[in-house]
Amino acid sequence: MYKHINIIVISIFFILVLLSFGFCQETFTITTYYPSPYGSYNQLYVAGNVGIGTTAPVGKLDVNGSLASTAWTAVTFGTGWSNYGSGYQAVQYKKFGDLVFLRGLATSGGSAWASYPTITTLPTGHRPAARLIFDQMANSNQAVRVDITSGGSVLWVAGGAGNNWLSLDSIVFSVD
Repeated sequence: MYKHINIIVISIFFILVLLSFGFCQETFTITTYYPSPYGSYNQLYVAGNVGIGTTAPVGKLDVNGSLASTAWTAVTFGTGWSNYGSGYQAVQYKKFGDLVFLRGLATSGGSAWASYPTITTLPTGHRPAARLIFDQMANSNQAVRVDITSGGSVLWVAGGAGNNWLSLDSIVFSVD
């Protein structure tokens, strides 16, 4: 009788072990303690993509979509506008989480600002929920008003017209 019970127990054990393989997941949890009992931990090497809050990361570090970052992308200029050139930063945009950043110097060749106020149009997903106003600089230290509409138009509105360049540096806004 004991032999039959042993065979049944061993059989149940193997069945449970085999079933558990179907429920395994590949997860890794890091628990830290302060102060660290084994000194400081200042490096973690990971091959491939790392996801925090997601099981399918699309970048080297993807944090549940809120910290996903895009590369700097050159803008498509509106009529009459271009990069200032001369070794200065080209106009580009980048999205980091829900924040959009602009940088670079644009020009429309002097007095064309009023005739062609649309510097560029940002793509869908890179646009504010409502019109925003930014105080920027043109050469000769003149203040310039730049608006970004909910449709993505980056507009010269006032100030500095007729100057050689307009800075779009320091424009940062949320798409939420």
